[in-house]
This record gives sequence, C-alpha cells and structure tokens, in this order.
Amino acid sequence: MSKYDPLKQWLLGLEDAVVSKPVTLEQVRHILQFLPESAYVLPQWWENNRGHVQARAWMDAGWMTENVDLKGRQLVFRRSSTL
Repeated sequence: MSKYDPLKQWLLGLEDAVVSKPVTLEQVRHILQFLPESAYVLPQWWENNRGHVQARAWMDAGWMTENVDLKGRQLVFRRSSTL
C-alpha cells in the first residue's frame, strides 16, 4: 500500500458525473494527512508521470492533474477520459 492511496481512494470515490475537481494543496494535505514540501515548490511533483509514486495514485484512479498553480496553492484534477 502506498502512502498516496488515500488520494487514490478519494478520487475513486467521486461521483462519475464529476469530470473536473479543483482542489487546494491544503485539501490534498488533509486527504493524505501529509504533503511533502516539494509538492508546494516543485511543479514537476504534480506532473502526470507514472515514474512518480504520487502521480501513479491519481493516474491509477483515472485522473490527471492540470492548471497547477503553486503560488495560489491550487490545481485541478480532471478525469483522464476527458483530456
């Protein structure tokens, strides 16, 4: 089990009708009960790259990240099938 599984489970639990889910970094931190400092300062932390364990969590749930705004501390998760 990955430490990012709570995020995966949260995304899997969203209703099928939800295709785009804006979130703040604080919301993600709350879901995971942690968020590494790199998530707040490195845009590549949020890249849809299966080489990163955190990205596998959202991608395995069928979601991708977009509109990552580290200064505003927010991003959007979008269902992969809608990209």
